[in-house]
Amino acid sequence: MPRLISNPNLDICLDYMSEIYMDARAALAQNNDFTEQQAAQLLESAWQAANNVNKHLWQEQEEEDLCCQEEQSLRDEEKRQQQDETQHRDEELIRKNGYCHYGHNGS
Repeated sequence: MPRLISNPNLDICLDYMSEIYMDARAALAQNNDFTEQQAAQLLESAWQAANNVNKHLWQEQEEEDLCCQEEQSLRDEEKRQQQDETQHRDEELIRKNGYCHYGHNGS
């Protein structure tokens, strides 16, 4: 499923009694023997149902993102530790053998 790009918890239901939805209400009312008020309530119910699904998907997406961030942080920490260990080993070898990074001895 595609990622949600906005938080559906912040969405506001449309006013289905407004003039812009007059044709939709009229069609629903006429085809289903509803009043326009009932048609508007049906549209609002459909919006609420879709919004509730999106809220659930948003929560899952947020939890997955947090999990991925935690996993990435662990990988980054492991990489940093490996780099530190490698640097420490290199420094030990240099100290023991008197080498510099270019393969020359300290003389």
